[in-house]
Amino acid sequence: MASADSGRATVPAAELRAFAAASPDDEVTTLLAYALAMREAERRGAMQGESPSLEAVQRHRHEAEAMLAVWSHRYLHNRMEELRLEGVRQHLARLPRPLGFLRLTLACAFGTSAVGALGIWLTGHGDVLADAAARALATLRAMIGG
Repeated sequence: MASADSGRATVPAAELRAFAAASPDDEVTTLLAYALAMREAERRGAMQGESPSLEAVQRHRHEAEAMLAVWSHRYLHNRMEELRLEGVRQHLARLPRPLGFLRLTLACAFGTSAVGALGIWLTGHGDVLADAAARALATLRAMIGG
């Protein structure tokens, strides 16, 4: 489809008229359909100036619409994934930093020591343990209703 004397591509007017866009909204679809038609014509070695049939034009338009729909769906899906990941990053940036190993170890040691000290104190005070058990049993009976 290139002219031998100028080296520039020439596009037959008949081919352009066959792919005239119905509205400015259809321009991208029309351009893609025209590109698909030219690719097909080049593959089969069509003669320059040969106007594509109405069925071929419609087939290329439908193929272009399908390709654009698939592309836009994939683009939208990828963009939504990017936005979701950005939201997760922002949320994680707002969270306080977790305890480090040293602080966590010290907190566990303190908690274990406090429970151990309470247990040791309670073993020396049997009356406190008996009183606590009696109160727990009374509360349980009151909750059950017996």
